[in-house]
Amino acid sequence: MIRSKEFIYRAIEESEYYKVDFTQFGWQKFTPETEVSPCVKKDYVLHFVVSGKGTYIAGGRTMSVEKNQMFLLRPGEHVFYYYNKFFPWEYYWIGFNGEDAARLTSELGFGANKLVLGVNNMDAVVSIVKELCQPDCEDAGPFYRKSRFFALLEILFSNVKKESGLEITDSMELYDAVDYIKKNVSENITVATLSNELSVDRTWLFRIFKKKYGVSPSEYIASYKLELAKEYLGETQLPIKAIAQNLGYENYVTFSKAYKKKYGISAKEYRAETIKLRSGNEEGQG
Repeated sequence: MIRSKEFIYRAIEESEYYKVDFTQFGWQKFTPETEVSPCVKKDYVLHFVVSGKGTYIAGGRTMSVEKNQMFLLRPGEHVFYYYNKFFPWEYYWIGFNGEDAARLTSELGFGANKLVLGVNNMDAVVSIVKELCQPDCEDAGPFYRKSRFFALLEILFSNVKKESGLEITDSMELYDAVDYIKKNVSENITVATLSNELSVDRTWLFRIFKKKYGVSPSEYIASYKLELAKEYLGETQLPIKAIAQNLGYENYVTFSKAYKKKYGISAKEYRAETIKLRSGNEEGQG
């Protein structure tokens, strides 16, 4: 910044801008009649839990969520989230999308294996969403709503240093690669595929994946597919062969071996266990 008694000037760097669109907001207090079913969102959606507890299932992982935490739903991803029957949750949410939406979520501290974060100043965050939910804000202009959205993000960025193990300078090639993997998970994706589609050197891909996730691109792809497979096995009735095919495996045998190697149990055995567990829970509730 250039500053004098007569003049002040500061140029805004392009990296300081976020090309994102504020798409939705809301509030929900859960009762047994409002349980959420498996779904796929078209936007990034942040949920802020203000009371109670719940469970969030995404990317093959089951995560507990409680008061003063937020969890992220990503576009195009099969997810399932539901309240704790003893401590039903209440939450507010905001949704957004756009060219820099993936970058924004990463800089807030979210990652492939980190979809639940604590919120240091939940009251300040929620007060903004509450304000937007008021009837007298119904006719507010788009610039006002977007200004409140960015004010909320400014509060959330105070979480980054305390809650995130991510660096805000992560390569955009990494975001593009992960995004491509998730959008094309039904294909037989290889490192060569990523390199060609994104015009990124294979050595560079290996380096940025190793730095961020501690694994090679090939290992990341394999792990992500198997995490999704675990989710589908537990939450859907899709035939196991269909799951393998939908995740880009050339044949069932290859999938079966990979699944057992990762989880120490076959896909068939895992599905049987989840069916038994679900049946027991339903009997207990009855």
